[in-house]
Amino acid sequence: MKRPARLSPNGSSLAQKSFSVNQVAEMMSVSPRWVYAQISSGTLAPIFKLGYNLVRIPQSTVDAFLARAQERAAADHPA
Repeated sequence: MKRPARLSPNGSSLAQKSFSVNQVAEMMSVSPRWVYAQISSGTLAPIFKLGYNLVRIPQSTVDAFLARAQERAAADHPA
């Protein structure tokens, strides 16, 4: 019998790909401090957070954040 996927406290699957704060900062061309600020504000939900240095952000969260940013940019600058 197959075991169900383990879930983090925010409901994300622990099996999915996740990134460190530094990796997310590099992908978005921002500073790690900015990524931590987004996590603190609730804009980016980490898959787990253990102290200040051990934070993993699921790929689905990064993808959703980038999609929302593109939608806002398109709304701000219609073609």
